[in-house]
Amino acid sequence: MVTIRKKLTPSSRGSLRQLNPEIDLLYWAAAVINSSLKIDQVLAALINKVRHLLGVVGCSVWMIDPETNEVVYHEAAGEQSDLVRGWRVPVGTGVVGWIAKIGGPVLIGDTRKDTRHFKRVDKKTGLEIRSIMGVPILSADNIIGVIQVVDTAPNRFYLSQLKMMAGLAGSASIAITNANLFSKAQRQIEFRKQTEKKLREREKELVIKTQNLKEMNKAMKVVFKKRKEDKKRLEESVLMNIRRLITPYLDKLGRTELDEYQSTLIEILENNTKDIASSFAHRLSIEHLGLTRREFDIANLICQGKRNTGIAKFLGITRRTVETHRRNLRAKLGINNCKINLRIYLMRLEPEHDVWMSSTIKQ
Repeated sequence: MVTIRKKLTPSSRGSLRQLNPEIDLLYWAAAVINSSLKIDQVLAALINKVRHLLGVVGCSVWMIDPETNEVVYHEAAGEQSDLVRGWRVPVGTGVVGWIAKIGGPVLIGDTRKDTRHFKRVDKKTGLEIRSIMGVPILSADNIIGVIQVVDTAPNRFYLSQLKMMAGLAGSASIAITNANLFSKAQRQIEFRKQTEKKLREREKELVIKTQNLKEMNKAMKVVFKKRKEDKKRLEESVLMNIRRLITPYLDKLGRTELDEYQSTLIEILENNTKDIASSFAHRLSIEHLGLTRREFDIANLICQGKRNTGIAKFLGITRRTVETHRRNLRAKLGINNCKINLRIYLMRLEPEHDVWMSSTIKQ
Protein backbone atom coordinates (compact mmCIF):
# COMPACT_ATOMS: atom_id res chain seq x y z
CA MET A 1 0.00 0.00 0.00
CA VAL A 2 1.44 3.35 -1.04
CA THR A 3 0.94 6.34 1.18
CA ILE A 4 0.92 9.69 -0.58
CA ARG A 5 2.03 12.59 1.60
CA LYS A 6 0.96 16.00 0.47
CA LYS A 7 3.67 18.67 0.72
CA LEU A 8 2.68 21.60 2.89
CA THR A 9 2.77 24.95 1.13
CA PRO A 10 3.23 28.32 2.88
CA SER A 11 -0.49 28.95 2.49
CA SER A 12 -1.30 25.61 4.09
CA ARG A 13 1.03 26.40 7.00
CA GLY A 14 -0.79 29.69 7.48
CA SER A 15 -4.05 27.80 7.52
CA LEU A 16 -2.75 25.48 10.24
CA ARG A 17 -1.71 28.43 12.34
CA GLN A 18 -5.11 29.99 11.93
CA LEU A 19 -6.65 26.69 13.03
CA ASN A 20 -4.42 26.61 16.08
CA PRO A 21 -4.51 29.95 17.94
CA GLU A 22 -2.03 28.66 20.45
CA ILE A 23 0.67 28.14 17.80
CA ASP A 24 -0.22 31.50 16.33
CA LEU A 25 0.31 33.08 19.75
CA LEU A 26 3.83 31.66 19.98
CA TYR A 27 4.69 32.98 16.52
CA TRP A 28 3.32 36.35 17.48
CA ALA A 29 5.24 36.35 20.80
CA ALA A 30 8.52 35.70 18.97
CA ALA A 31 7.81 38.65 16.69
CA VAL A 32 7.07 40.92 19.66
CA ILE A 33 10.27 39.88 21.42
CA ASN A 34 12.34 40.65 18.32
CA SER A 35 10.66 44.03 17.86
CA SER A 36 11.63 45.64 21.18
CA LEU A 37 14.11 45.48 24.06
CA LYS A 38 11.82 47.32 26.46
CA ILE A 39 10.78 44.59 28.88
CA ASP A 40 7.68 46.33 30.26
CA GLN A 41 6.40 46.97 26.76
CA VAL A 42 7.00 43.36 25.67
CA LEU A 43 5.41 41.80 28.78
CA ALA A 44 2.40 44.10 28.55
CA ALA A 45 1.87 43.10 24.93
CA LEU A 46 2.19 39.39 25.76
CA ILE A 47 -0.28 39.30 28.64
CA ASN A 48 -2.81 41.47 26.79
CA LYS A 49 -2.63 39.07 23.85
CA VAL A 50 -3.12 36.06 26.17
CA ARG A 51 -6.06 37.67 27.95
CA HIS A 52 -7.90 38.45 24.73
CA LEU A 53 -7.01 35.11 23.16
CA LEU A 54 -8.35 33.10 26.10
CA GLY A 55 -11.08 35.56 27.01
CA VAL A 56 -10.17 35.57 30.71
CA VAL A 57 -10.61 38.06 33.52
CA GLY A 58 -6.90 38.72 33.98
CA CYS A 59 -3.34 37.82 33.15
CA SER A 60 -0.28 38.92 35.12
CA VAL A 61 3.48 38.62 35.37
CA TRP A 62 5.19 38.34 38.74
CA MET A 63 8.95 38.77 39.16
CA ILE A 64 11.07 37.36 42.00
CA ASP A 65 13.04 39.88 44.08
CA PRO A 66 16.08 37.83 45.23
CA GLU A 67 17.05 40.43 47.85
CA THR A 68 13.75 40.14 49.76
CA ASN A 69 12.77 36.61 48.61
CA GLU A 70 9.41 37.94 47.48
CA VAL A 71 7.30 37.69 44.34
CA VAL A 72 6.40 41.14 43.01
CA TYR A 73 3.30 41.94 40.91
CA HIS A 74 5.14 43.41 37.89
CA GLU A 75 2.74 43.65 34.92
CA ALA A 76 -0.97 42.90 34.59
CA ALA A 77 -3.90 43.08 32.20
CA GLY A 78 -7.53 42.73 33.16
CA GLU A 79 -10.22 43.96 35.50
CA GLN A 80 -9.05 45.79 38.64
CA SER A 81 -5.40 44.99 37.81
CA ASP A 82 -4.23 48.45 38.86
CA LEU A 83 -5.43 47.81 42.43
CA VAL A 84 -2.84 45.12 43.06
CA ARG A 85 0.03 46.45 40.93
CA GLY A 86 3.27 46.41 42.94
CA TRP A 87 1.98 43.86 45.46
CA ARG A 88 4.56 41.63 47.14
CA VAL A 89 4.02 38.16 48.57
CA PRO A 90 6.65 35.91 50.14
CA VAL A 91 7.94 33.03 48.04
CA GLY A 92 5.74 30.03 48.95
CA THR A 93 2.64 32.15 49.65
CA GLY A 94 -0.31 31.90 47.27
CA VAL A 95 -0.29 30.18 43.91
CA VAL A 96 2.41 32.43 42.38
CA GLY A 97 4.51 32.01 45.53
CA TRP A 98 4.11 28.24 45.32
CA ILE A 99 5.16 28.20 41.64
CA ALA A 100 8.15 30.46 42.45
CA LYS A 101 9.21 28.05 45.15
CA ILE A 102 8.56 24.70 43.45
CA GLY A 103 9.29 25.76 39.87
CA GLY A 104 6.44 23.71 38.38
CA PRO A 105 3.22 24.65 36.50
CA VAL A 106 -0.14 24.83 38.25
CA LEU A 107 -3.63 24.25 36.87
CA ILE A 108 -6.45 24.86 39.38
CA GLY A 109 -10.02 24.19 38.30
CA ASP A 110 -11.68 25.54 41.47
CA THR A 111 -9.89 27.76 44.00
CA ARG A 112 -12.54 26.97 46.63
CA LYS A 113 -11.02 23.51 46.81
CA ASP A 114 -7.35 24.60 46.77
CA THR A 115 -5.74 26.15 49.87
CA ARG A 116 -2.87 27.63 47.87
CA HIS A 117 -5.07 30.44 46.55
CA PHE A 118 -4.22 33.84 48.09
CA LYS A 119 -7.71 35.24 48.77
CA ARG A 120 -6.51 38.72 49.78
CA VAL A 121 -6.28 39.60 46.09
CA ASP A 122 -9.97 38.69 45.66
CA LYS A 123 -10.88 40.94 48.57
CA LYS A 124 -8.81 43.77 47.13
CA THR A 125 -10.33 43.59 43.65
CA GLY A 126 -13.83 42.46 44.61
CA LEU A 127 -13.58 39.58 42.14
CA GLU A 128 -13.74 35.94 43.23
CA ILE A 129 -11.14 34.03 41.25
CA ARG A 130 -12.22 30.42 40.60
CA SER A 131 -9.77 29.17 37.94
CA ILE A 132 -5.98 29.71 37.94
CA MET A 133 -3.30 28.66 35.50
CA GLY A 134 0.35 29.51 36.14
CA VAL A 135 3.81 28.62 34.85
CA PRO A 136 7.31 29.59 36.01
CA ILE A 137 9.61 31.81 33.98
CA LEU A 138 13.01 30.15 33.90
CA SER A 139 16.40 31.58 33.00
CA ALA A 140 19.39 29.23 32.98
CA ASP A 141 17.41 26.80 35.20
CA ASN A 142 16.73 29.59 37.70
CA ILE A 143 13.20 30.71 38.51
CA ILE A 144 12.97 34.47 37.85
CA GLY A 145 9.20 34.93 37.69
CA VAL A 146 5.72 33.58 37.12
CA ILE A 147 3.01 34.08 34.48
CA GLN A 148 -0.49 33.61 35.86
CA VAL A 149 -3.90 33.57 34.12
CA VAL A 150 -7.09 33.83 36.19
CA ASP A 151 -10.83 33.74 35.59
CA THR A 152 -14.00 33.95 37.68
CA ALA A 153 -15.47 30.77 36.13
CA PRO A 154 -14.42 27.36 37.48
CA ASN A 155 -12.67 24.73 35.35
CA ARG A 156 -11.81 27.35 32.81
CA PHE A 157 -8.41 26.08 31.62
CA TYR A 158 -7.10 22.94 29.89
CA LEU A 159 -3.83 21.07 29.78
CA SER A 160 -3.18 22.19 26.18
CA GLN A 161 -3.46 25.79 27.31
CA LEU A 162 -1.03 25.11 30.14
CA LYS A 163 1.48 23.81 27.59
CA MET A 164 0.92 26.94 25.53
CA MET A 165 1.61 29.09 28.62
CA ALA A 166 4.84 27.16 29.23
CA GLY A 167 5.97 28.05 25.70
CA LEU A 168 4.93 31.65 26.27
CA ALA A 169 6.94 31.68 29.52
CA GLY A 170 9.98 30.59 27.47
CA SER A 171 9.43 33.54 25.16
CA ALA A 172 9.05 35.85 28.16
CA SER A 173 12.32 34.50 29.57
CA ILE A 174 14.10 35.32 26.32
CA ALA A 175 12.61 38.81 26.36
CA ILE A 176 13.65 39.39 29.97
CA THR A 177 17.17 38.06 29.35
CA ASN A 178 17.61 40.22 26.25
CA ALA A 179 16.28 43.27 28.07
CA ASN A 180 18.58 42.68 31.04
CA LEU A 181 21.59 42.25 28.76
CA PHE A 182 20.64 45.40 26.87
CA SER A 183 20.10 47.31 30.12
CA LYS A 184 23.46 46.11 31.43
CA ALA A 185 25.16 47.17 28.21
CA GLN A 186 23.45 50.56 28.40
CA ARG A 187 24.62 51.02 31.99
CA GLN A 188 28.16 50.09 31.00
CA ILE A 189 28.07 52.53 28.09
CA GLU A 190 26.70 55.26 30.33
CA PHE A 191 29.32 54.49 32.96
CA ARG A 192 32.05 54.72 30.33
CA LYS A 193 30.62 58.00 29.07
CA GLN A 194 30.54 59.41 32.58
CA THR A 195 34.06 58.13 33.24
CA GLU A 196 35.35 59.67 30.01
CA LYS A 197 33.56 62.91 30.83
CA LYS A 198 35.14 63.01 34.29
CA LEU A 199 38.54 62.22 32.77
CA ARG A 200 38.16 65.09 30.28
CA GLU A 201 37.10 67.42 33.07
CA ARG A 202 40.03 66.24 35.14
CA GLU A 203 42.39 66.81 32.22
CA LYS A 204 41.04 70.35 31.84
CA GLU A 205 41.52 70.95 35.55
CA LEU A 206 45.07 69.62 35.36
CA VAL A 207 45.82 71.86 32.37
CA ILE A 208 44.46 74.87 34.24
CA LYS A 209 46.35 73.94 37.41
CA THR A 210 49.53 73.38 35.41
CA GLN A 211 49.13 76.77 33.77
CA ASN A 212 48.46 78.37 37.14
CA LEU A 213 51.57 76.71 38.57
CA LYS A 214 53.65 77.97 35.66
CA GLU A 215 52.35 81.49 36.17
CA MET A 216 52.92 81.19 39.91
CA ASN A 217 56.46 79.95 39.31
CA LYS A 218 57.12 82.89 37.03
CA ALA A 219 55.76 85.26 39.65
CA MET A 220 57.83 83.60 42.38
CA LYS A 221 60.95 83.85 40.24
CA VAL A 222 60.31 87.55 39.79
CA VAL A 223 59.76 87.92 43.54
CA PHE A 224 62.89 85.95 44.39
CA LYS A 225 64.92 87.88 41.86
CA LYS A 226 63.65 91.17 43.24
CA ARG A 227 64.38 90.01 46.79
CA LYS A 228 67.88 88.96 45.77
CA GLU A 229 68.45 92.27 44.09
CA ASP A 230 67.14 94.15 47.12
CA LYS A 231 69.36 92.09 49.39
CA LYS A 232 72.33 92.74 47.15
CA ARG A 233 71.66 96.48 47.08
CA LEU A 234 71.33 96.50 50.87
CA GLU A 235 74.62 94.69 51.30
CA GLU A 236 76.28 96.94 48.75
CA SER A 237 75.00 99.94 50.60
CA VAL A 238 76.29 98.62 53.92
CA LEU A 239 79.71 97.84 52.47
CA MET A 240 79.98 101.20 50.75
CA ASN A 241 78.97 103.06 53.89
CA ILE A 242 81.55 101.12 55.92
CA ARG A 243 84.22 101.97 53.38
CA ARG A 244 83.30 105.64 53.01
CA LEU A 245 81.97 106.56 56.44
CA ILE A 246 83.80 104.34 58.92
CA THR A 247 87.09 103.04 57.55
CA PRO A 248 88.67 106.48 56.73
CA TYR A 249 88.00 107.76 60.24
CA LEU A 250 89.32 104.66 61.89
CA ASP A 251 92.44 105.07 59.78
CA LYS A 252 92.80 108.69 60.88
CA LEU A 253 92.32 107.74 64.52
CA GLY A 254 95.04 105.13 64.15
CA ARG A 255 97.52 107.83 63.06
CA THR A 256 96.95 109.98 66.15
CA GLU A 257 98.74 109.64 69.44
CA LEU A 258 96.78 107.03 71.37
CA ASP A 259 97.48 105.22 74.56
CA GLU A 260 97.58 101.43 74.61
CA TYR A 261 93.95 101.06 75.63
CA GLN A 262 92.73 103.39 72.87
CA SER A 263 94.90 101.63 70.30
CA THR A 264 93.38 98.31 71.37
CA LEU A 265 89.86 99.71 70.93
CA ILE A 266 90.74 101.07 67.50
CA GLU A 267 92.17 97.70 66.52
CA ILE A 268 89.02 95.91 67.72
CA LEU A 269 86.82 98.32 65.75
CA GLU A 270 88.92 97.81 62.63
CA ASN A 271 88.78 94.04 62.97
CA ASN A 272 85.01 94.00 63.63
CA THR A 273 84.39 96.32 60.68
CA LYS A 274 86.57 94.09 58.55
CA ASP A 275 84.65 90.99 59.63
CA ILE A 276 81.30 92.61 58.78
CA ALA A 277 82.53 93.70 55.38
CA SER A 278 84.09 90.31 54.69
CA SER A 279 80.85 88.45 55.52
CA PHE A 280 79.01 90.52 52.91
CA ALA A 281 81.84 90.26 50.41
CA HIS A 282 81.67 86.47 50.61
CA ARG A 283 78.12 86.61 49.19
CA LEU A 284 78.55 89.41 46.66
CA SER A 285 80.57 88.66 43.56
CA ILE A 286 81.19 89.37 39.93
CA GLU A 287 82.62 86.31 38.30
CA HIS A 288 84.97 88.06 35.88
CA LEU A 289 86.95 89.55 38.75
CA GLY A 290 87.51 86.30 40.64
CA LEU A 291 89.56 87.86 43.46
CA THR A 292 91.16 85.74 46.15
CA ARG A 293 90.71 86.57 49.81
CA ARG A 294 94.20 88.11 49.97
CA GLU A 295 93.60 90.15 46.82
CA PHE A 296 90.34 91.35 48.28
CA ASP A 297 92.04 92.51 51.50
CA ILE A 298 94.82 94.27 49.58
CA ALA A 299 92.33 95.98 47.25
CA ASN A 300 90.43 97.14 50.32
CA LEU A 301 93.56 98.62 51.90
CA ILE A 302 94.54 100.24 48.60
CA CYS A 303 91.15 101.97 48.52
CA GLN A 304 91.89 103.25 52.03
CA GLY A 305 95.07 104.90 50.72
CA LYS A 306 97.57 102.53 52.30
CA ARG A 307 100.88 101.97 50.53
CA ASN A 308 102.73 98.73 49.95
CA THR A 309 104.80 98.98 53.14
CA GLY A 310 101.77 99.73 55.29
CA ILE A 311 99.77 96.94 53.67
CA ALA A 312 102.60 94.46 54.22
CA LYS A 313 102.92 95.45 57.86
CA PHE A 314 99.15 95.37 58.41
CA LEU A 315 98.71 91.94 56.80
CA GLY A 316 102.00 90.50 58.08
CA ILE A 317 103.40 89.73 54.65
CA THR A 318 106.40 90.94 52.64
CA ARG A 319 106.38 94.02 50.46
CA ARG A 320 107.25 91.86 47.42
CA THR A 321 104.13 89.75 48.07
CA VAL A 322 102.01 92.90 48.12
CA GLU A 323 103.54 94.03 44.82
CA THR A 324 102.74 90.62 43.28
CA HIS A 325 99.13 90.89 44.40
CA ARG A 326 98.91 94.43 42.99
CA ARG A 327 100.05 93.13 39.61
CA ASN A 328 97.45 90.33 39.81
CA LEU A 329 94.77 92.87 40.64
CA ARG A 330 95.66 95.03 37.65
CA ALA A 331 95.61 91.95 35.41
CA LYS A 332 92.20 90.82 36.66
CA LEU A 333 90.81 94.33 36.32
CA GLY A 334 92.19 94.59 32.75
CA ILE A 335 94.53 97.57 33.41
CA ASN A 336 97.82 95.70 33.56
CA ASN A 337 99.42 97.61 30.68
CA CYS A 338 97.60 100.88 31.23
CA LYS A 339 98.91 104.00 32.94
CA ILE A 340 96.04 104.06 35.42
CA ASN A 341 96.37 104.50 39.15
CA LEU A 342 95.07 101.32 40.80
CA ARG A 343 93.56 103.13 43.80
CA ILE A 344 91.76 105.66 41.61
CA TYR A 345 90.43 102.87 39.38
CA LEU A 346 89.16 100.92 42.35
CA MET A 347 87.53 103.98 43.85
CA ARG A 348 85.80 104.81 40.56
CA LEU A 349 84.28 101.39 40.03
CA GLU A 350 80.45 101.43 39.74
CA PRO A 351 78.71 100.09 42.87
CA GLU A 352 77.80 96.84 41.18
CA HIS A 353 81.47 96.34 40.27
CA ASP A 354 82.90 97.71 43.49
CA VAL A 355 85.60 95.48 44.88
CA TRP A 356 83.93 95.62 48.28
CA MET A 357 80.85 94.02 46.98
CA SER A 358 81.84 92.08 43.91
CA SER A 359 84.83 89.96 44.77
CA THR A 360 84.67 86.19 44.46
CA ILE A 361 86.77 85.25 47.47
CA LYS A 362 88.52 81.97 47.02
CA GLN A 363 89.30 80.40 50.36
